[in-house]
Parts: sequence; structure tokens; C-alpha cells
Amino acid sequence: MKGIDIMSKEVIKILGPNERSEKIEKLLSEKLIVGEPESDSRIKGSEDRKYLLLYYFSDEKGEEDQKSFEFIIGRMATYKFIKSIIEDINIHKSKVLVETVTLNELISVYEFMKHISSIIEDDDKDSFDIEDYNTGDYDDEV
Repeated sequence: MKGIDIMSKEVIKILGPNERSEKIEKLLSEKLIVGEPESDSRIKGSEDRKYLLLYYFSDEKGEEDQKSFEFIIGRMATYKFIKSIIEDINIHKSKVLVETVTLNELISVYEFMKHISSIIEDDDKDSFDIEDYNTGDYDDEV
């Protein structure tokens, strides 16, 4: 249970305090999204797993570093959701976490999209290229 408390504090640190923080705390403490895997979650396929997207975006006024999150079921659903908001988010600061992975293994949206683009079948590919949105000096390894 201590690991979940640490994880939820880290997630809240990324998001900052807001009205949705309590919802995250509750979900994390109930192990519905991240934390210790449920007994069958290790055998779930990528389309059955829950993904947590923590993202930074600019609001309508152009103010940067607004923060939000989404819980999404399925890798391709996560990929498609990110594609739908890609122009409004910071792909290097925004992170993706899957339910069987620890918080230390958070990856950037850029890394997630690059990985998924490389493994999806030709039928599912379109003209989307994550590199079109890769601007600025960022180091995803940090």
C-alpha cells in the first residue's frame, strides 16, 4: 500500500492540485488504474489494459502548462485519443502509464506514439507522423 501512496503523490505532483485530484487518489488507492497488478492483469492484452495519460496543454487563451489526465482502456484507443489532441499538448512533458508498469517507467507521449507507430499494421497506418509534432529541445531519457 505504501507504493500506491508514493505513486499517487507523484501523479498529483505532475498534475498539480485541482478538483480531479481526489478522483485520482481514490482510483489509485483502489488499484483500479496503476499500482500492484491484479492477478490477471499480467495476462491481459494491450487492448484490455488501462492507460493513464497525464498531459500538458495550452488553453484557449494560449496559456501553456495547463494539466489534465484521462483514463483510457486499450493501446489503440489511447493512440487515437492522443492523435485527436496532439496539436494542443506538449508531447515531451505529457506522459503515458499502463496499469502493469511502475511509475518509474512512465514514458512521454512522444515515445509512446513513436513506438505504436512502429508496430501498427499497414492497414491501420495513415499519414500521421509524430515527428511532425516534435519541436523544441527535449530529452525524453530524463
